[in-house]
Amino acid sequence: MNFWTGLILGIIIGWLVEWVIDWLFWRRDAEDARDLEEEGMAAESYAADSDAEWEGRLAAAEQDYQARLQAVEEEWQARLNLNEQQWQTQFAALDEDNRAMQVQMADMVAAATIAGAGAQLFDEDSGVEPGAEATVSAGFEQLDGMDPDLAERMHLAGIDSIDTLAEADPTALSIAMGVDRDETQQWIDRAASIAGPPAAIVAAEDDLTLIHGIGPKYAAVLAGAGIASFDDLAASSPDQLREIIRPSAMQQLNFDSWIAQAVALAGTRGAQLGDDLTQLEGIGPVYASKLNEQGITTFAELAAAEETTLAGIIAAPAWRRVNYGDWIEQARLAAAGDDKGLDALQDRLFRRPADNLTLVHGLGPRSAEALNAAGITSFAGLAGASPQELDGILRDAGIRGGFDFDGWISEAGLRAAGRRVPTGRARATHTVSCPQDLSAVSGIGAVFEERLYAAGIGSYWELAEMDAGELSNTLEAEAFQDVDLGAIKAAAMRLAAESNTLGRVWDGTPPDDFEVLSGIGEVYERRLYEAGICTYDTLAATSAERLAEVCRAPAMRTPDYAAWIATASELSAARRSG
Repeated sequence: MNFWTGLILGIIIGWLVEWVIDWLFWRRDAEDARDLEEEGMAAESYAADSDAEWEGRLAAAEQDYQARLQAVEEEWQARLNLNEQQWQTQFAALDEDNRAMQVQMADMVAAATIAGAGAQLFDEDSGVEPGAEATVSAGFEQLDGMDPDLAERMHLAGIDSIDTLAEADPTALSIAMGVDRDETQQWIDRAASIAGPPAAIVAAEDDLTLIHGIGPKYAAVLAGAGIASFDDLAASSPDQLREIIRPSAMQQLNFDSWIAQAVALAGTRGAQLGDDLTQLEGIGPVYASKLNEQGITTFAELAAAEETTLAGIIAAPAWRRVNYGDWIEQARLAAAGDDKGLDALQDRLFRRPADNLTLVHGLGPRSAEALNAAGITSFAGLAGASPQELDGILRDAGIRGGFDFDGWISEAGLRAAGRRVPTGRARATHTVSCPQDLSAVSGIGAVFEERLYAAGIGSYWELAEMDAGELSNTLEAEAFQDVDLGAIKAAAMRLAAESNTLGRVWDGTPPDDFEVLSGIGEVYERRLYEAGICTYDTLAATSAERLAEVCRAPAMRTPDYAAWIATASELSAARRSG
């Protein structure tokens, strides 16, 4: 066998071996593929069966959920129908009870009227005509809670209408009726809130209701008699006023005080002419005075002012929300003579959520700040509070009580309901814990001031209202001192009018001497007293930021308020331990 024959034979043998090997492996791979294909078909069949099973389960769950939901809806609908039927039944019963009570009340009023008329037949000297009680009862029906017995007591006390009740003195009326003074004050406030002015009112040159003791009714009567300004009232005599007003025996009106206040208010009015800016919502006597000092004296001038300009003039503290845009808008309407538009705007301002609680008479900035911090930020919230709650909030804030909380609540209720409250209503006497600086009154020095404080006189108003004989005895003036008691009373009344504290009364709390604290002199002490901070306790409880607002110190000489607070705390603690 030669070489080439062997080579060819080897190639053929190798090819046959390779073919056999490939054939063997291909067969195995084909079998594996058939096995995999069978397994895939089985898996697909299982998945299809599983999907069908889960779809069935989901369908069953959905049907069960819908059935349960329908059952719950049917149950609640049945409950609602039952509750509606119950409420309708209860409302019908209440309505029936209400009608029965009205019938019963009408019978009681008729019985009281008949009894009063019968009594008049046997009392020829009473001076009251038969049927007067019926008139009284009918007149007081506008006051909720007024019963015939109470109306009869008021009639016997000389109160025969809502107008006369609104002008009554609470102390005298409480004595005449035999009830608590607080109760009579509440009735007077309710009557004042609904008492309307007389049908014919003569336009007055000045707002006489700014005088303590004069309400809308008396102001109208005086205007009708030709007394329409502070100057007219100041030139009147007590006898002349008594003849015009004709008060009943139970109405204790201080006409001398009216005249003195008129003199003081006429003096503070000055020669400034223009519009009464206090007619605009949000502007009181202090803000009006600041605007007048800067030449803004009319509605037109205020309407033309910029908000930034007004902010610079007023310089209100950051915590007081003053909307100068509202001032400008009101001024535009007032300058244009659009009374209806102005009334509509002011009504909206009364109803806005961010209520300015300082609009409530007798509620100052510090009290409003304390109430806001306690969550009472609206008229509705104030109206819903109790006097005890308000007293607790103010005391926790370091403000002593003694305020007319019932009056606050009553007026807040009117404002929350959108009812207008006259801004010129007579000021009610309010009690504060800090005395005023009586040495600022011309003729009162340090000695006289101490004697007045010792006698419980701590405000310009109290000093001005003192009887001349009482004032002379209190001052214990020597004959050679030549004290002009009339001049002192007039100066005190003028300061009360200038500081807008007519009706202010000191509760007798002895103040502490702040001048012993480093950095507190006469000026700062006076400002602290005016802000209601007059004891070490209240000073220690006051924040440094509040002290900065009160003292208004120049930037170059800022006092160490923290040191004041720390020293006041030490002195207060030493007093308690000693």
